[in-house]
Amino acid sequence: MSIRAYSMKMGAAHWETYVVKIIELHGEDPLVTEKCGVHFVGGFIFGFKYGVASETDSAAMTDFARAYWQDSVEPKLKAEGEPPEVIRKCMVHYQLAFIHGFKHGKEAQDLFITET
Repeated sequence: MSIRAYSMKMGAAHWETYVVKIIELHGEDPLVTEKCGVHFVGGFIFGFKYGVASETDSAAMTDFARAYWQDSVEPKLKAEGEPPEVIRKCMVHYQLAFIHGFKHGKEAQDLFITET
């Protein structure tokens, strides 16, 4: 299985079995939850790939995830007309998923080291 397929499966499982249930308990709008889910899984995949390929520690990745969001993802959402509150909620899920994915990627380096 490729790094992308493996990390997508793992990120989606984290979202569906845990995170989305917590969000739903708090009564979030289902459309906002769906948008956050897309960014959660995307952040998880991106973080996982960096975890497999990187020798960097997770503290540096926190800054990287924040910068990537601000430079790449957030401007696209603003251009699409997403409200600031939705962007903020998606940002939180993206950054947390990126860091979580990074940690899982570090744990899985031995499985994928030949693919990087």
